[in-house]
Amino acid sequence: MCLYCNRGRRETPRTQGKRIMHRRKRRANGRKIIGTAFLVVLACLCAFLATRKEKVNTATTDNTKVIIVTVEQYTTMTAEKVSYTSPMPVMDTPKALPELVPDDTLAITVDDAVLAEQEEAVDEPEAEPEQPLAPERENILYYVQDGRYRYDLPDEYQDYLWQQCKAYGISEYYELLLAQMYHESSFRTNLISKTNDYGLMQINICNHRWLSGIIGDDDFLNPYTSIRAGVHMMSTFLHKYNDVQKALVCYNRGESAVRKGTYTTSYSRGVLDDMNLLVEK
Repeated sequence: MCLYCNRGRRETPRTQGKRIMHRRKRRANGRKIIGTAFLVVLACLCAFLATRKEKVNTATTDNTKVIIVTVEQYTTMTAEKVSYTSPMPVMDTPKALPELVPDDTLAITVDDAVLAEQEEAVDEPEAEPEQPLAPERENILYYVQDGRYRYDLPDEYQDYLWQQCKAYGISEYYELLLAQMYHESSFRTNLISKTNDYGLMQINICNHRWLSGIIGDDDFLNPYTSIRAGVHMMSTFLHKYNDVQKALVCYNRGESAVRKGTYTTSYSRGVLDDMNLLVEK
C-alpha cells in the first residue's frame, strides 16, 4: 500500500465468484486424484498379501508335519506297510503295538529339527521404524469467512508471518497483520493494484527500493518478501506510536497524515473490523 495514496478498489463479487468456482473445481480434481491413488495403493497391498499367503501355504504343504492315524487304521498296520506322501522314509510295520483305548488317535510327528527349520523359513515382518513427531505449532491457523465466501491463506504463509512477527517483536499483533493482509489483497499473492501496490501486503512501488535494500529481495510478488516487508513497516509504526489505529494510518497514508492529526480512517477501522472475520481452523 502506498504511504501517500489511497488503496485501490477491491475485487467485485462477480470476480470473487469466478475465482471461488475455479478453486472448487481444483479441489474436486484433487480429491479425484487422491481417491485414484488410494485405490491403486490398496490394490498393490492386496496383491502383496495374496503373494505372501501363497508362499506360506507352499512352505507348510511341501512337508507334512503331523500325520494322524485313527484306531482303525492303526489296527490294519500289522498286515501292510504305511506309505507316506511326505519326504519321510517309509515306516515298516511295528513289531509291538501298544494297546489303544477306543476313539484314541496316534500322532506320528516329524523330527523337531525339521520343524525348527520350517519355522525359520517363514520370515517374520520387520517392525517399521517409529516416525519422529512433528514440532508443535506455536501460532493459530485461521481462515476468513466473509459472508458466504471463505478465504484461505496457506499454512506455510501463516507460519512465516508468525515467525516474522516474533523476529520483529510484535507477536501479539499476529491476528492484526493477518486481517490487514486480507483487507489489502484478499490473500491474492499476484495482485497488482491500479496504484502499483504489489503482493499480499500491497507494497507500493515507491517503497520497493529502500525495502529491498533492507530485506535483500526486490520481488514483492513473492509472498515471503511481501510478508516480511509489511511486517517491517508495521513494526516500525507500532513501536513508534504504540497505537494500532495510528500505525494503520501510517501504513496506508504515510506518517505525514498522523503528524497533521489524522489518527483514524476508514482503512484503519476496516482492518479492525476484518479481525472479526478470522475463524480458527
